[in-house]
Amino acid sequence: PLDKGLNRNAAANMEEKSQKEIKLKKACADFEAIFIYYMFKTMRNTVPRSGLLNKITGKDTYEMMMDQKVSEELAKKGGLGLQTVLFNQIKTGK
Repeated sequence: PLDKGLNRNAAANMEEKSQKEIKLKKACADFEAIFIYYMFKTMRNTVPRSGLLNKITGKDTYEMMMDQKVSEELAKKGGLGLQTVLFNQIKTGK
């Protein structure tokens, strides 16, 4: 009976650790997506604006939404590697 209790406790601890790692990986991926988005936003602001395309209604909104989606997709596929570095450092506590 005591052995079964220890096994259940160990299994519960492993499940909790696994759930925490999944949440940590998601948080690291989300952070990288935000980082990439701001990098795109900053890069876009360095491009000189011509008078031709500035008059299009909703252009800024479209660009923002596109940058957000591209950033999320890049982060899902591994992105710049920032999420891996963050995950490993937070996981090991360094």
